[in-house]
Amino acid sequence: MTGMIEMDGVVALATQEGWCADKCSRLGLRAARFGQAADARGRAASVLCRQRAAHFGHVGGLRVARAMGEGMVRTMDEKGFRQFLKRAGKKEHVVEGLVSQVRAFEAYLAGKQQTRVEDVGEQGIQDYVETLAQGEVRERMRGLALYYEFVGNLPLARLAGDIREQEIAKTRRAFRLREFRGVSLEEVAQLEAVGIVTVEHMLAAGRTPEARQQLAEQTGVSPQTILELVKLSDLSRLGAVKGVRARLYYDAGLDTPAKFVRWEPEALRQMLAEFVERTGFDGIAPLPKELRNAITKARQLPEAVQYEVNRRSDQNKHRPGGGQVDG
Repeated sequence: MTGMIEMDGVVALATQEGWCADKCSRLGLRAARFGQAADARGRAASVLCRQRAAHFGHVGGLRVARAMGEGMVRTMDEKGFRQFLKRAGKKEHVVEGLVSQVRAFEAYLAGKQQTRVEDVGEQGIQDYVETLAQGEVRERMRGLALYYEFVGNLPLARLAGDIREQEIAKTRRAFRLREFRGVSLEEVAQLEAVGIVTVEHMLAAGRTPEARQQLAEQTGVSPQTILELVKLSDLSRLGAVKGVRARLYYDAGLDTPAKFVRWEPEALRQMLAEFVERTGFDGIAPLPKELRNAITKARQLPEAVQYEVNRRSDQNKHRPGGGQVDG
């Protein structure tokens, strides 16, 4: 009888006071031992005690987690960032994902007792990347690239975008020059003969005007064709831009990523739609979402190609025999 009274007392106490899971569970076991008769009521009370103890422990854990979260100083402009993403046409579930990616970085900085999200430097982002699993880098850097674009920190936006692009490139199939629409396959074969097969090869070999001139002399491919292939390869860095899209952009005058930056998506789509109709281009104008992504990416991409000679050399073009700008 004494065991039953104490057991009922444990249940009542756990219910009224919300003891922690550990202590209530131990008392429940102790109560079960007191009730050696182990009748049905005793077993039920013990189970009930454990269930309530687990519940109180779970609730307590949530409260602790909430208190810790509330104790962390939040620095990101979450409201403004959400509005920025919605204006860019992001759906609600995408917005939630991107916000959570910035929160994760904020929590990392808080754990390291470092600076605010807005004040972190390039080294802070690079150190953060080192803590991420391989599959996490792409998504986390996407959120950071967009957030730093939102707050106007373009160097960090470009850094995060570049890190993300490097991760994507690890799994991306190399795009071959001969897959671009409207290129001379004969001249592409001449480049392939010296090991320039993909867009990555072309960008590396034709990064500067001097390098392009040397490549033309080495392969016999015209400087104009080399410059065209470099520009098409540069456009392919925008993402989802391959053979047909790169040709459309190039022919419409958007021959480098930098030329996307000044456009708004709707105006750009109208221009491209009019170009397609006027010229009979074999293809359709991109949808606004695709153009928004291309413009955003163009603003984040680091410069990969030098299209003009440096200023000192450029002065020579005004002199007899001076070189010409090839951009």
